[in-house]
Amino acid sequence: MKQGKKIVAILLVLSLCLPFNLVTQAAKKTIVNAQYSLCKGNSISVKKTGLKGRIKWTSSNKSCVGVNSSGQIKAKKAGKATVTARAGKKTYKILVKVQKSVISKKVKTIGKNEYYKLSVLKNKDNVKWTSKNTKIARVSSKGVVVGVKPGKTTVTAKIKQGTLSCKIIVKPNVHKHNFMQHIKQKASCDKEGIIEYKCTDCDKEYKKYIDALGHNFIKKVVPPTCMQRGYTQYVCKYNKAHTYRSNYVKAGGHNWNKGRVVKEASPEEDGEKRFTCKVCGAEKTEKILWKTEQKRIFTDKDIYVEGEDIKVAAQGDDDAWVGIYAEVDSVRNVSPIYRYNVSDSSHQSGKTYIIQKESFRGRNELFTLPAGKYKVILFKNENYDVDDFSYIKIKDNGEAKLQLNKKVYGPGERIMVTAKGSDADWVGIYAKNDLPNESEAGGVKSIYWYYVAKDGHSSGKAYAINKIGYYNAERSQYKNLPVGEYKALLFKDGKYEAAEQIDFAVEGDNQPMAPATVEYVLDKPGSGLANGKVTVTLNKADHASSDVIMYWADDDGPLSDYTSLAKFKISGETTEFKMYENTIIPEGATRLLVYTTNTYGTSSQYTEVKLPEGSNFKFSNEKPITEFEMVSDVHITDRSMGETDINYKNNQHFKQMLEDVQKNSPDSKAIIINGDIADTGKESEYKNMQKIYSQVSGLPDIYMAVGNHDLSANDYKTQAELFIKYANTGTGKVYYDRMINGYHYIFLGSEKQGLRADLSEAQLKWFDELLAKDTAANPEKPVFVMLHQSLYNTVAGSLPGQNWDGAGSEGTAQAKQLRAILKKYPQVLMFNGHSHWELNSEKCMYARDEELPNIFNTAAVGYLWSSYDDIVGSYTEGSNGYVIKVYKDKVMVLGRDFENGKYVSSAMFVAQNYKK
Repeated sequence: MKQGKKIVAILLVLSLCLPFNLVTQAAKKTIVNAQYSLCKGNSISVKKTGLKGRIKWTSSNKSCVGVNSSGQIKAKKAGKATVTARAGKKTYKILVKVQKSVISKKVKTIGKNEYYKLSVLKNKDNVKWTSKNTKIARVSSKGVVVGVKPGKTTVTAKIKQGTLSCKIIVKPNVHKHNFMQHIKQKASCDKEGIIEYKCTDCDKEYKKYIDALGHNFIKKVVPPTCMQRGYTQYVCKYNKAHTYRSNYVKAGGHNWNKGRVVKEASPEEDGEKRFTCKVCGAEKTEKILWKTEQKRIFTDKDIYVEGEDIKVAAQGDDDAWVGIYAEVDSVRNVSPIYRYNVSDSSHQSGKTYIIQKESFRGRNELFTLPAGKYKVILFKNENYDVDDFSYIKIKDNGEAKLQLNKKVYGPGERIMVTAKGSDADWVGIYAKNDLPNESEAGGVKSIYWYYVAKDGHSSGKAYAINKIGYYNAERSQYKNLPVGEYKALLFKDGKYEAAEQIDFAVEGDNQPMAPATVEYVLDKPGSGLANGKVTVTLNKADHASSDVIMYWADDDGPLSDYTSLAKFKISGETTEFKMYENTIIPEGATRLLVYTTNTYGTSSQYTEVKLPEGSNFKFSNEKPITEFEMVSDVHITDRSMGETDINYKNNQHFKQMLEDVQKNSPDSKAIIINGDIADTGKESEYKNMQKIYSQVSGLPDIYMAVGNHDLSANDYKTQAELFIKYANTGTGKVYYDRMINGYHYIFLGSEKQGLRADLSEAQLKWFDELLAKDTAANPEKPVFVMLHQSLYNTVAGSLPGQNWDGAGSEGTAQAKQLRAILKKYPQVLMFNGHSHWELNSEKCMYARDEELPNIFNTAAVGYLWSSYDDIVGSYTEGSNGYVIKVYKDKVMVLGRDFENGKYVSSAMFVAQNYKK
C-alpha cells in the first residue's frame, strides 16, 4: 500500500472530532500531525489500517488524556496532551484538547408531562439536542425535556467538541396535578415564550418554553414621487416596531418644462431662466452666464448613461493632459480616474477620444464611472495648472446594482457579489429573517460586509464577500455560512437604506470531495517545465468544494521539501487552470496529487495524475557557478525579538530567513535585500538588523537596495545618508554596483521620497553605460539588477488594478527611458520588491520578450500580500524569497518559504533565454 494512503487511513476518526490538518507531508520519516477537541468523558478510536507490526500507544498527560493498547483515546479532564503511536521506525503524534464544556445535569428524574430545561455550560457553539427514546422523553431544540411515559432514556447534547448526555428517568404521576397556566413571557420575534404551570392542589410547578417566532416580514410597496424615493417597507407581523426598508426606487424627478427667460444675461450681470415641473408645479431658476472665452475642452454631451462612452476633445501642447474626476475631488490630492496626454505619440491635439479607453490611472474603485457628477479637466502641465474644464453628469442606467453569481451555494463556497455604487455604498450579508440594523430593537449586525468603491474595492467588480469582506464576530454562528437561507443587501450612503435585496441559500454537505477526474496536459513533454493545463472535474455529488490545491509527489506521497502548488478557484463542474510559465517539475516527482478545499477543510482523499517518464527538470547533479539569496521588504523594527505582536513578527521572520540560508544554502555568496530594510527608516532599526544578523553564524555578506520605507523617517538627505552608511555603497549615492564571485550586481534607487522611484537622468545614464560595458565584455553573462519598485504591468503587484508599480508612472519619460535601456540588454535579470505579493501569485516571473528582459517579483520576508480573493490584495502572514543558482547555460530562481523551510512549488523558475 502506498505511503500516501497510509496517512489518509490514520486520519479517519469518529465524526465527533474535528480534523485540524487533513493534508500532510509524506516521506520515509514523516510525522503526521492531527488535532482533536473532545469533551470530558468522550472517547475516540484511531484505526490501525496500514500499520505493520506492534503499535505502542502513549499519552504525555495520562491524568488528562488516556489511551489503551487498541488506540482508544479517552478524555478524562480539561487540559491537553499529546498521544503518540509508534510502529517500528514510524511515529505518529496526535494533539488532544479536552474542553471544559459540561451538561447542566447528568441524571434527572421527572414525572410524566413534566418539563425540565437542560443546558450546556461553558460552551459558545451551537447545541443539537436529541433523545434516544422519544417514547419515554422528548427534547426541544432549546434543551427542554418533557416526560412522555414512565421509563428511562438518555438525552444527548452534540457540540463541536463531542457529545454530552443526561440520564432521564420518567416516573408515573401518583398525584394527578391540576395545573393552572400563567403566560410569563409571550413568544416574540427574538425572544422565547415562557408559560408557568402551578398545581392548585400541591406545590408542584414547572415552566414550558416556546421557541422564538422569528421575524415574519410583510412588505408594502411605496411608489416614488418627484422628490421622494419609492421603497419597499418590510414590517414584522409579530412586532410592528421591527421594520426596515429595501428596494429603493429613485425619485421620478421633476419633469421640467422648457423654461422661460425672466432676465437676459449681460457682461455686467448674469441672466435668469425659470422652469416649472409639469407634474407637481414646483419651480426652479438657473443662471444664464455671459460667455465670451473660447473653450479648449469639449465633451460630446453633458449627460450620459452609466456605461456610455464619454468622448472628449482637447487642445493643448506636449505638456497638456486631460483627467476625469468626481465633482467633489481635490485634484491635487487624488489621482484622476482616467487620463491621457493631449499631444504625444498616441494622441493629437483637438482630436476626439473615448476617455474610458485611454490610460487608467489607479482610481479602480470608480473605473466603471457610476452614476454621479464629474468634471473633465484640461491641465496645462504636470503641476496641475488648469487650462479649461467641463462638467458632466452620469445617470443611472436602470440596471440592477446588486448581483450574485448564483442563488444556491454549497457550504464553504465563495459568495461572489457584484455591486455598483459610490464609495459610501456597502453590501451586507444577513440570515433570511434578520432585521438589518443593530441600533433598532430586534436588529442585528451583518455577517459579512464591504464597501462598494472603497478600501481598494471597485464599483462593478465581483468579490468573494465571505473571503474579503469584514466579518462581525458577534455573528460567529454564521461565520462559515452554514446550511440555511440568507439575503444580500445593497445599502446606500453608508446608512441602513437597502436599495436592492437578493435572497440566496446554502445547501448540501459541508465536506469537500476529491475530484472525479483530473487531466494534466504538458505543453512540452520532456522539457522539465510544468507549463501546461490542468483540467479538474468535480464529483457530481460535490456541492461544497470551492478551491483546488495540488502537490508534487513521489510514490510515498507529497514531496516533503516543497509546498503545495498555487491554489486556484473552482469555476464550475469542470475547471481549467494553466500552470505558471517557466516553473519546473522538481526532481523526484512522479505524480500530481489533487485535492479540493473549502472553508471547512480539505478533502480527505485526492485524485492523482501520473507524470510521464522524463518529466522532471534535472539540475541538482550540477554544481552551480555561484549561488545567492534574493529577498525584499524585511521591515526590521526596533522591537525586541521576544515581542510577538503580529505587527512586529518581521524581526522573527528575518532571523528565520537567516537560519534557513545557513542550513539550506551553505555555499551562498550573498544575501541581497531589495529595499525596505528598516520599517520606518530609523537608525535603531538598521542596528537591530545588524544585531539579529550577528546571532546566526556562517552567513555570507548582506547587500542592500534602497526602498521607500528606508527614506521615510526624516528628510530625504538625512535618510539617504543613513542608508549609504549601512549599505556602504562607496559612491555617496543610493545607487551603486558590486562584483560578487565574478558576476555583476547593480543596485538602483529612488532619489526622492515617496512610494514611486524617482531615478535621475544621471542615474539612468550611469546604468546604461554599465550595461554597455558588460555587453562588450561578455554579452551572454547574466547581470543582476535590483530596483525596489516595479514597472507597470510586468510582475505580480504591478498588474492592472493592483497599483503597486512605482518605477515611474506608465507613459512618463522616466518609465519610457528605463524600458528603453532594459530592452537593449537581454542578459539582465531584474528583481523588484515593494508590493509584498506572495510567490504563489500569478506572474511572479515576467519572461523575456522583445521589449523587456526577465523580471521577478521578490515577495517579502516581513509579511506577505495576496490577491487571491481581491485584486488589490490583502494581508497574509508568511515569509518568501528566492534561492538563486547560476549555471553555465541557465539561472535557477527558486522560490523559498522561509517560515516552513520549503521550496515554493509554483515559483521554481528557470531563466534560459537571457542571452542575445
